[in-house]
Amino acid sequence: MFRSDDGRTAVNTLEYLLKYNISENSLHQSAAMLAQIQKVSVTEFCNKSGYFVFEVLQHLLFLRGMQCKIIKHSNVWTMDHQCLVDNPAVVGIINTVTLNPFVLTDKGWKSLDSTETVDDMLNAVVVLKMWQPLQQFYIDNSSFYITTDLDQLRHEHYPSSSWKTTSVSYENLKDVVKKEIKKQRKSQIMMSNNKEIVVLSPHRKGWESKTILNYECINIEKMHQKIAEALADIVVAHIHQTGNGWNILTHALFSCFNNLNGQLPLKFFDKISNLTEEELLKLRDYQNGLDNI
Repeated sequence: MFRSDDGRTAVNTLEYLLKYNISENSLHQSAAMLAQIQKVSVTEFCNKSGYFVFEVLQHLLFLRGMQCKIIKHSNVWTMDHQCLVDNPAVVGIINTVTLNPFVLTDKGWKSLDSTETVDDMLNAVVVLKMWQPLQQFYIDNSSFYITTDLDQLRHEHYPSSSWKTTSVSYENLKDVVKKEIKKQRKSQIMMSNNKEIVVLSPHRKGWESKTILNYECINIEKMHQKIAEALADIVVAHIHQTGNGWNILTHALFSCFNNLNGQLPLKFFDKISNLTEEELLKLRDYQNGLDNI
């Protein structure tokens, strides 16, 4: 139902909450969009005199990145009142019947209609900035990932792709990881994520984990470099001590280089070849001839 006021209630409500001017034309446009979506007459949502129903305000706020979430229905609170306090996402509260807006001040909730309190409302919504939980990621220009309880997808967002959503399925991933770990249950396993590097050691009651490095606040590449260099020294020392293992290290390093899309240069073969310098020169000439064909 439309109220018998001066027709500016909706405009006043939004301006009180948002702290900037709202044109009546933007509300008419929002009403027209709603009418088109629901395939009804625009008079269901507004009239020429400037009277608007709550759904128009809700739609306009949504287009500007804000959500209206029910906090009170039939005089029953549906949300903990405490979660509205000290919450940077909260813009304010709207009485969905009278459109009376409330904003939180040092003295409590303050509204345009001073005769009404938050407790007096029968039906109300809280206006929330939907982007607030992600705002710091945008400011820091850093990646973020979203998972839900409804599926096995992880939604990945990277600044290099303007945070375009890339959904990666993790369905049955736990079973795959468990199966792979069981294959290696006689030896240690190194695992890493975006927070730490851990080593799992087989134990009679399962696996024991030990954190090697926690790099939540440290450059990840530098930490991996530090571990790689330390491991390389240990591996070489171990091979020298036992007298075998170079074949395993060779294949492991080649596999690693291959996964990094590396290409072995011709000089690499010179370093490990038993050919004489003259034979190597002939080999280079032959290779150059092939390249020029």
